[in-house]
Amino acid sequence: AEYMGEVFQSAMLGVFLVLPVLLAVPLSNTLTTTQDPPGVLLVAVVTAPQHERARRAIRDTWVATAKAATLPMDIRFFIGWPEDTNLESIIHSEQETYGDIIRLAVTEKYENLGTKTLETVSWAYDHGYYRVVKVDDDTYLNVPALEKFLQESAPTDRLYAGQFKDGGLVIDDPSSKWYMRDQYPHETFPRYAFGPCYFLGQEMVHHIATNKGKLPAYRVEDAGVALWTEGLALNTVNMPNLLNSAYCTDAPPQPVFVTPVNAQEMAVIHDNVQRGDVCGDRSNPYVLEECRTNRCRCWPPPEGNCENFANGEYVDVIPRL
Repeated sequence: AEYMGEVFQSAMLGVFLVLPVLLAVPLSNTLTTTQDPPGVLLVAVVTAPQHERARRAIRDTWVATAKAATLPMDIRFFIGWPEDTNLESIIHSEQETYGDIIRLAVTEKYENLGTKTLETVSWAYDHGYYRVVKVDDDTYLNVPALEKFLQESAPTDRLYAGQFKDGGLVIDDPSSKWYMRDQYPHETFPRYAFGPCYFLGQEMVHHIATNKGKLPAYRVEDAGVALWTEGLALNTVNMPNLLNSAYCTDAPPQPVFVTPVNAQEMAVIHDNVQRGDVCGDRSNPYVLEECRTNRCRCWPPPEGNCENFANGEYVDVIPRL
């Protein structure tokens, strides 16, 4: 039971690329500062080519709120190259309409998010962004709460924020979609922030971007971020959040992020947040649809066996299309 609890918690991870472990190589010197850098915060929404409906829901909700933010920020959607070339016309039309899509030289596969994250952070650095919030497209970002969090956390140059996992198991079952023992032959990962939303300060952005060619594209993307930056002296801080929980009341009224949220309920969460409480009526709190229908993805896990969920092949479980 204890192992399955760890498997379940380890299941709350990102996605990965199959590559051999790289040999240790010297890395560039890190960048140090004493105050927040000037410039614009990049909110990087990592999204799949076919998730047009999710992107539209995001634009209609929290992106609209960001326009009134006092903290300068740019929001961009990062998409690689789809295996289904029929999606290109949809992406092209969407870009013509909104102009907020960044294309990356990465083949879009579930197992390629490690590379996609490296490319996203590098693009940010190359275009003058020194602080990055990475968000999945099934995540609601509460922009005013994010602003408040970053103001209270300043200076943020060494900040690494999200919802952290301590002692996460390195899955050793090659049939699991989270298998990474071949790339990282240890029992547990170092402390890392779960993939749906995390903040990378200037130190991390600089380090990842300037060493991109020397860093392994780990299959477990969010744990990979911690491994890439393990030698840095970082300030790791939990953000207020509602992450994969069946109980909305576990979260504060104004969390920084909520996940998993499908396209239909993005507006529900947005309206609740705008009214003052993500749960709506706390006497009858809102339950995320994915937590109602796929309890092995949400905490606490149901009684029984969630091993098939942890070890199965990837499926696009959030109905975002």
